Amino acid sequence: MASTNDIEIPTAVAEALTVLSANIVASAAFLRHEDALEAIRSDPEAMELLTGLEQAQERVQGGRFEAEDLRTLENIQQRVRAHPALMEYFRTQQDAVAFLREINREVTTLLSLDFAQMAGTATC
Repeated sequence: MASTNDIEIPTAVAEALTVLSANIVASAAFLRHEDALEAIRSDPEAMELLTGLEQAQERVQGGRFEAEDLRTLENIQQRVRAHPALMEYFRTQQDAVAFLREINREVTTLLSLDFAQMAGTATC
């Protein structure tokens, strides 16, 4: 038996989960997302826009912001929407999440339990 955070998992189940996770990582949805991630990591403009977007969102979400902060956020959002590599990254991210939700629905149906919730308690 394998043990994860004090949960005993039968060896056959642990092996099946290993195969499932390997298949997920090798899936078309995840491979497209990895390609898109690599594309933005190698694009200085994309990385600068993501950093600027994150900073502008933090200022606005912090509750104490000026009208200029909101204009800055809107400007960066427009630039992000116009950047093909970033839009591809966000699209592939949504596709990968949808794929995981589909897997969760299937496993949940097969096991009659919420697989994502169970996996969340058994991982870091």
